[in-house]
Amino acid sequence: MIQPDTGELLLMRSNRVHAVHPAIGGPRTAMSYVIGYDGPDEPLSFWS
Repeated sequence: MIQPDTGELLLMRSNRVHAVHPAIGGPRTAMSYVIGYDGPDEPLSFWS
């Protein structure tokens, strides 16, 4: 299982959501969004 720590960014290919093992014990939720990068001194921006 992947468990990112605070401050880590987890990226995955949104067109491959179903290329993982089946969910066990409940429904699975997936979302996708765009990450904007404006330079090393600027925060990342997110939108969908």
